[in-house]
Amino acid sequence: MLFRAARLVALGAVLAALGVGAPARAQTADGLRLTSGPADILNADAQSGLPTPAPSPTPNNIKKKAAYPPLPPLAPYPNAQRLGLRGGPPAPDGTQVPSPTVAVQPPVAPRKAAPDDDPFAPLGIDLGDIRLKPYLEEDLGYATNPGQVAGGSPSSGTSVTEAGAAFQSLWSTSDLHGQLRGGYADYFTYRAANAPYGSGDVSGRLDVSRDLAFDAQGRFSVTTETASSLGLSGVTISSGSAPLLTTGGATFGATDRFGRFSLALHASFDRTVYQDALLSNGATDNLAADNYDDYGVTLRGAYEASPEFSPFIQLAYDTWRYDQVPVVGAFNPNSNGLSASVGASLAMSHLLIGELSFGYQTRQFTGAAFAPVNAPIFAASLAWTPTPLTTVTVRANGAITDSTVAGASSALTRTVSLDLAHRLLRNFLLGANAGYTTDNYYGVTQNDSTTVFGARAEFDVNRDVVLKAQANRLIYNSSVPGSNYSADVFTLGLRVQR
Repeated sequence: MLFRAARLVALGAVLAALGVGAPARAQTADGLRLTSGPADILNADAQSGLPTPAPSPTPNNIKKKAAYPPLPPLAPYPNAQRLGLRGGPPAPDGTQVPSPTVAVQPPVAPRKAAPDDDPFAPLGIDLGDIRLKPYLEEDLGYATNPGQVAGGSPSSGTSVTEAGAAFQSLWSTSDLHGQLRGGYADYFTYRAANAPYGSGDVSGRLDVSRDLAFDAQGRFSVTTETASSLGLSGVTISSGSAPLLTTGGATFGATDRFGRFSLALHASFDRTVYQDALLSNGATDNLAADNYDDYGVTLRGAYEASPEFSPFIQLAYDTWRYDQVPVVGAFNPNSNGLSASVGASLAMSHLLIGELSFGYQTRQFTGAAFAPVNAPIFAASLAWTPTPLTTVTVRANGAITDSTVAGASSALTRTVSLDLAHRLLRNFLLGANAGYTTDNYYGVTQNDSTTVFGARAEFDVNRDVVLKAQANRLIYNSSVPGSNYSADVFTLGLRVQR
């Protein structure tokens, strides 16, 4: 009991010290009631119906606090939308395509398509990574001297059928390309001039590294011989068809670069095969005796002075080996040749592209009856494009070649040709060409010249069909009496290509 009484006394003392034990009578200086006692606080709910006392006025002698500047308006937290935090707009819908959380690229303004340089060129057929461009052509025409003989041969209508294809690889490195063409010329009233013809080549390059590349080429050609091309005079070829001249060969080699310098080494093999000709005098010209093989090796060193100009020096050695060698060794036609030339490769964008060279060639024969021959040589192949619609092509070649003329060890053959092509419209081309060839024979006093003029027109109906018209004139002159002649050919044709 005493302990409980002591606790009550202590509690009362604490309450008295805090001023809570009795109803408060504290007043402000002006006599207004400011507070209430604990009982009033405890009974606040019970006394809620009583009127609420008015707030006390601010005394005149108390200064008001300075007003603070207004707070800035509420704004979402930076990146709240992206982070999905409170205070920002609603979270984006991730199912939208593209998602709003992914930056959307501004729309790209459409660009005008680049104009097609040749809108009527064949598109070709893609076979894997090889693009093939086949064609078929049929020409009908008229020839004034189909036999190309002195005094003229009976005029004849003619039909020429030709088919072929070109192909090009679509590889990022290395390369493979080529072309093949073949046809048959049929003369309705002069059968002796009928003959097939054709040519083709396949070239490939293997890039082993940035500086080293191996390359190879295979080639063949089939043409017909005439009495004038055989160096015959006073006779004509009377066989059922013109005799054929067939050549074929291959080249293998490699090119290595050392900075701006490059060194190329190539080996070659070519074979020439003649077909015997039956002459109008009843004799047979044994042309097969002139069949031979040509083995050669070429070394070229070049320097790339600029992307447009690369001068070079070239050395070449070759040997001719005939199938039939005369019993008399003095008339052995086998020979060895050596040549040296300097030149340059040009690649001035689309303005001037090609190669030209000049040099000197010598040939020594095994048979003592044939004197050595020496002559300057040259080669050029240039394409000049002064305007996008005009192309001028110049080709030239001069070298010591084989000869089928009896008693001649060889011939110095020089050829120059010029071709001009201009498009009046995108699908209408007009062209003209001219060529001049001379043959000066060693061992005999015979010199021949051949002049060619031509004109052509081509109308592209679309990419797949071309209408053609062509006219050519050939003039042959020889130092051998009674050998001169001229011949004209006119043709209209249709070409289907892909």
